[in-house]
Amino acid sequence: MFNITSYKVDQITGFTDIEIKFNIGAEDKVERRSYMKEDSARQFIIEFQRDYILIMFEKYVYHAIVLFEVGHRDFYRTQEKTQSLDKCKRANDYFNPHDQSQKIPLKDICKYILRIEEDLRRILPSPNNNSYSSSEQRLLDMIVFSKKQVQPIVQSVKNFANA
Repeated sequence: MFNITSYKVDQITGFTDIEIKFNIGAEDKVERRSYMKEDSARQFIIEFQRDYILIMFEKYVYHAIVLFEVGHRDFYRTQEKTQSLDKCKRANDYFNPHDQSQKIPLKDICKYILRIEEDLRRILPSPNNNSYSSSEQRLLDMIVFSKKQVQPIVQSVKNFANA
């Protein structure tokens, strides 16, 4: 879950106050920030969104790696799951380059997450596993978040095509 719950700009001074509610684990958290310029607030939101989806993705993939290593072999080590997990691990490495000047833009990360959605579903824990529900929710949150980030691009392309 990721929601910008408050975004207020003082029309005279330009001071901008924001509040973001998010969840990357067991509990909801709130981040409140104030900026002297609205552009700075917008930049923070973009970076925060990027960090949010990267943490969600990394936790999801890491959990799948642990289950692959210690889980029931017949369920977790099929060829299809192994290939999907490898693809997700490569994506995680790509999203987190060692050289921070090579950061992958938020929209590109989200587009790729949507592209590999089936691979992400394939590495869900066994339905009998205690973490199945929370992993399924994390996946749903990543997909919904990614669609929201990509939707403006799709809509602008549709508007252009219909003009």
